[in-house]
Amino acid sequence: MFHFPKIINIKTKTGFTLLEVVIVMALMGIVLRIVFSGLYGFRNTSILLAGTEDVVSLMMMARSDALSSKDDSVYGVHFETTQVVLFKGSTYVSGDPNNRPVVLDQRLNATDISLNGGGSDVVFNRLTGKSSQYGTVKIVVVGATTTFKIITIYSTGLVDVN
Repeated sequence: MFHFPKIINIKTKTGFTLLEVVIVMALMGIVLRIVFSGLYGFRNTSILLAGTEDVVSLMMMARSDALSSKDDSVYGVHFETTQVVLFKGSTYVSGDPNNRPVVLDQRLNATDISLNGGGSDVVFNRLTGKSSQYGTVKIVVVGATTTFKIITIYSTGLVDVN
């Protein structure tokens, strides 16, 4: 004898419950927060590296000009919070037309300028490239004080970044 299978009347669900929607939104929020915090940190690091390279490049240019005895003069670098200036001569004179300023990105500051003899100028000697104003300068990301680079100037005039 042939039996027909019983047809079960199942109502199918359509759509999502409010709880499912809330859980998915919470998970998406967590993932987005992780992604954006990583991108923010990467952006700060990129800005810091570029700014530090600009400062070191300017210092090496000043040392190179002093080593080559360009215009029979010494050259130096003056540090301010928002800019670094290459200058000609043994002292920095604001407004001198020979000055070559490098303005730091608005998200960077030069802080903790700690040079031998005090002050905020590093002057490189003619022909030797040495400096008696050796020490350190910290380049910091504004608002993220744990993101920084320290530029070390040695008495030999060489520059290193940590």
